[in-house]
Amino acid sequence: MNKKVLLVDYEQDYRSTLMEALKPMGFDVFATADPVEALTLAQINGIDIAVIDCLRQNDDTGFVLAYRLRKQYPLLPVILVSSVSTVTGISFNSESERERKWLNADVFLNKDISVETVLKEIFRLLRIKK
Repeated sequence: MNKKVLLVDYEQDYRSTLMEALKPMGFDVFATADPVEALTLAQINGIDIAVIDCLRQNDDTGFVLAYRLRKQYPLLPVILVSSVSTVTGISFNSESERERKWLNADVFLNKDISVETVLKEIFRLLRIKK
């Protein structure tokens, strides 16, 4: 059975790049720019992991989505990938349990990282060996 990835990002190019990397590896990818649609996709498809951008309509849109997903699916691995640190000057990290709980995410990655880094975290969180 393929693992199901929810990908939420307002940048079509970024969504396409990640989808192109994930699909050949056997992942089913459900992608959207809309946080409301993301919640519906998560519910309908029984996702295994979520990759969410933090900035969209408001500065907290991605954080709110991560919160709602975690509230509904407490064990769901969540990766926040964003340029929010660059845009706002506010640094985020997910090194401690306290920070991960506050972010409602397992990992926070700056958007300027490579696709390979995102894939590495997906594999790690889903406990998949390459």
